[in-house]
Amino acid sequence: MAKEKTPEVGMSNGGHHMNMPGPRDVTNWVETYLRPRYPELVDEHQAAVKAYNAAVRTGSLDTRALTTLVDLAQHRSSILRGQGAEMIGRLSNAFPSARVAIADLLASRRANARDSALMALRFHQLSPLYAELLPEALCDKSHRIRGVAAEIVLTRGLVEASP
Repeated sequence: MAKEKTPEVGMSNGGHHMNMPGPRDVTNWVETYLRPRYPELVDEHQAAVKAYNAAVRTGSLDTRALTTLVDLAQHRSSILRGQGAEMIGRLSNAFPSARVAIADLLASRRANARDSALMALRFHQLSPLYAELLPEALCDKSHRIRGVAAEIVLTRGLVEASP
């Protein structure tokens, strides 16, 4: 299994990467919201949180963990899609493979996957990735995707990204 180490982000705070949140404690949300309403989604969510926390803790993101997160970002449930997109977006600040995953989601034929890519981008720090991805999203066939992309351009002050 290929593991990606990231030399551009240093370690601090007890082994956690700078610019990345600590391990996500979502136990309360899972127990009070997800499990009572959608018990069938708990295992998939927990697997993704485990993959995310492992990447943050170890400083490496393996292919299996990234696949778990991408699968969550493309889930049929919008609740899980948003969680997966957020985790990919946060990891994209340290791991090039997570940035590639965002680009791959944006290239999907499925509007929900493209929407997840833009959601992930909101958790990515300003970088050239915005200029690479937003022009395509601003010309998307879906008016919803174009609207979300335009909102990102406006809220981030990225006028140069518009076509």
